[in-house]
Amino acid sequence: LGIHLPRGKRGRKAYKNNFTLAWHPMRSSFAERFDVTHVACGYGFTVASIKTNEQHKVFGTGINTDSQIGYHAPRVGHPLELLLSPAPIYIPYKSLETQIRALAAGRAHTVILTDTEGVYTLGNNAYGQCGRKINPREEYKGSMVSHHIRRLGKEEIIDVCCGQDHTLFITESGHVYACGWGADGQTGLGSYDCQ
Repeated sequence: LGIHLPRGKRGRKAYKNNFTLAWHPMRSSFAERFDVTHVACGYGFTVASIKTNEQHKVFGTGINTDSQIGYHAPRVGHPLELLLSPAPIYIPYKSLETQIRALAAGRAHTVILTDTEGVYTLGNNAYGQCGRKINPREEYKGSMVSHHIRRLGKEEIIDVCCGQDHTLFITESGHVYACGWGADGQTGLGSYDCQ
């Protein structure tokens, strides 16, 4: 896992904007401890999967204002909006033998494709990009929702990809499904609707 990000320093009285930029990829110590299989970058956050038969198979770091890298609250009722190092993302796998096949990330949502359980989505669903019904009153900060999409029709999902606020799924027969923000035609569904 290579990380390319600005590094900052904290002043005594207030946070200062004196970042030193890393102009070349820097090796992550996370990848030295785990067998990283997939990575994806969203808007200000990164997710990585590891090969393991343990519960935590996906980790995230960075901006988490919409729970796009899971629910993390060291104090009850105070979810973290920024994670400075990779933290495990809880996903309710049916079997610990499940492995991650692919990851994708949008502006504020994450899509996790597994080898045997289909897809799990988490984060902002304001436009339906997580493949579930839109709830205009839903609060994404501190959300523990992870949506499970087992199959599309009767077909297994074999690949996923995210745009800013939409998601694409490819099934085993090559069918492409889309959901989310469609106002610019990016879903390819023939309309400008969010679906």
